[in-house]
Amino acid sequence: MSAEPLNRVVAGSRALGDRWGLAAGLSTRGMQTYVCGDLKASRREAEERQAG
Repeated sequence: MSAEPLNRVVAGSRALGDRWGLAAGLSTRGMQTYVCGDLKASRREAEERQAG
């Protein structure tokens, strides 16, 4: 599964200052990396979501 659509959501939400969209995009991207077994990337997503 490609992460590109989620990357566009995250980038667009950042550009618009849409905190809800950013959190939703990061959360979904983090879950996607977790399901695919990339636990380090999933952790990075979670940390960014908490900081943002």
